[in-house]
Amino acid sequence: MKKENIPLYIGLALPIILIIIIAAVIYIPRFLVDPQYDFIYFEENWNSRFSTTECTEYEISEGRFKRIGEIEEHLQETCYSDGALFYIYDVSEKESREISIDEVESLEIAKGYTSPDGFIFLRKYSNMGIFEIFGGTHEVKWYLEKDGVRLPLNLEEKVSLYSEPQFIGWIIK
Repeated sequence: MKKENIPLYIGLALPIILIIIIAAVIYIPRFLVDPQYDFIYFEENWNSRFSTTECTEYEISEGRFKRIGEIEEHLQETCYSDGALFYIYDVSEKESREISIDEVESLEIAKGYTSPDGFIFLRKYSNMGIFEIFGGTHEVKWYLEKDGVRLPLNLEEKVSLYSEPQFIGWIIK
């Protein structure tokens, strides 16, 4: 190694070191945050929801999911149709499992998009086209976020292509 080549070696090493540092800053925080609370959500076929005028309204009251009754206004946020499927998302296993409405009613639930341990349930819309003007596909991704770290979720979506998971609340253990 000649002394006149030292700047060359530094010039080649710096970009590699910078890439390693940036990758570490992006990926290491994901391993340091650990959500503790599972959550409940439901999914329904939007075609069937808007073809009928009735749905079942619900509320989270005193930590419990309660069906209020049938209502005419099907655009309510706290409403689900007969074809809705309910799920628990297990944060430790990173997967969903289907549950019955009776199971949902038996659980203690905290409402709101922020969990008791500070994670926020959120969605991010993205377009796969160039500058969002030359076509492409529309994609929705779901995350848990805390302190600037986003953990991607693998939500079960099997009702239809045009349905979207609807968040209900966090399960209190």
